[in-house]
Order: sequence, then structure tokens, then C-alpha cells
Amino acid sequence: MRLGVSFSQTLSGTFHRLSDPGEEFPLQLELRGFFPLRRVLTRVADIEGTVDAEGLATRRRVTGTLAFRIVQGGRLIYELRFDGDDGRERRFQGETELVLERPKRSLERVFGRIFDDDAEEARVILHDPLEESIPRILRSLRTRSE
Repeated sequence: MRLGVSFSQTLSGTFHRLSDPGEEFPLQLELRGFFPLRRVLTRVADIEGTVDAEGLATRRRVTGTLAFRIVQGGRLIYELRFDGDDGRERRFQGETELVLERPKRSLERVFGRIFDDDAEEARVILHDPLEESIPRILRSLRTRSE
């Protein structure tokens, strides 16, 4: 049995394929995280949820991790995997970096990339306004065991 804290987060934004950078498509991640107490020192949460990326992945299951590296480098690092509508596995690597000159704005954005195998396929910009996300995340916090 694992003890920890669960939370929810929704990120919305756009992506563009590197093959056609002029065309933006909507992308949304609905995530549920579980932060096991045994990982307090490594600060890594398990993530699952869904991704909806127009023309790439329609309501597909996503799994991975979210690393809290605020003290070491001021970052949140998302490492997620999902299957595209074409059945191929994709990886999403995203990062939020705390910029002290603009802390609120910097924490509201996630910049990411989508990979098909090792080839970068798309670039992503996601937003989660703090005045909406902090209350929502705080309301979603639950202690639980798995």
C-alpha cells in the first residue's frame, strides 16, 4: 500500500506540427496526479489522464510523471506518453520554468514538445491561469492510499 496525496490539473493550449508550423491546433490535458509519500525526497508524482489534440490524439489515455524541481532550477517537468489516433506511441515533454521577474506569468505556461519515436513532431504551448488553477488544484487535493 502506498500513501500519498492526489491532485487534478487541466492544461489547455495549442500545438503545431513541425511539418506545418503555420497551423495551430487545440490541445488539452486533463491530468490526475498521485504524489507518493515515499517520493518526498525525489519530488516526482505519477500522472494519468487524457489528452485531446486535434488530428493527433482524440481523448487518448496519457500516463507519466511530473517532477517538482522548483528548488533545483525552478521547474516543473512533465514526461508523458500516449497513443495517437494512428496507434503510434507519442511522448510529451513539457516544462514550466519559474522566472523571478515574472513569477505568475511564468508559472501559468507549459512549453512542450511531442515526439514520435525519437523524432520531434510538434511544439506545444499550454496555459493554466493561476487564479483558476490554484483553487482548482487545492480543491482536488486528497490524501489516499493505493
